Amino acid sequence: MCSSFKLGFCPTMASIADKLKHKNDFVELFPFGSAAEALHYLKMGFVDGTIIGRFAKKTEITSVVKKKCLQQKGYTLIARHKGFIDYANLSGLTVYTYLPKKIVEAFIPEVKDVLYLASIDETVEHLNFSDTALIDWHDFRDEYELMIPIRQGKKVKKFRLPVIYYHQSDEETVKKVMEKA
Repeated sequence: MCSSFKLGFCPTMASIADKLKHKNDFVELFPFGSAAEALHYLKMGFVDGTIIGRFAKKTEITSVVKKKCLQQKGYTLIARHKGFIDYANLSGLTVYTYLPKKIVEAFIPEVKDVLYLASIDETVEHLNFSDTALIDWHDFRDEYELMIPIRQGKKVKKFRLPVIYYHQSDEETVKKVMEKA
């Protein structure tokens, strides 16, 4: 077993990082101010892995970095341009989606104006400058931009997907960390 595994994390994933540390005494935690910063320090080799609440863009990681989703399912909002929206204002949005009505109503019951389309591609094609779409995280692509709901200045966790990024050379250590998770 390695002497330590340096694990970075963004603020939204602090509770998950804390749980992993609690169950793995060889994990050292390194908090960062954002997912972008956490990924930067992973790319530079300062940490061995990092947990963030979104998928990394291709430019944020190298070819020797692997990822593992810590949650099977999740949904998020996307838009033409990255932005933030107060969670209380979601009810005023028109949201485009290809997801089943049952999922949408359970995930964002406060949104009443939902336009259902046939596919992710059709959904994205309908987005204009100020529109928002609800998608499955596993359909997220590099060219999409997040519309991030916030509440009291913090990102709303249900719109995030916990993902650990790590160097390929640390794969066995990450497996051991995750076994105890």
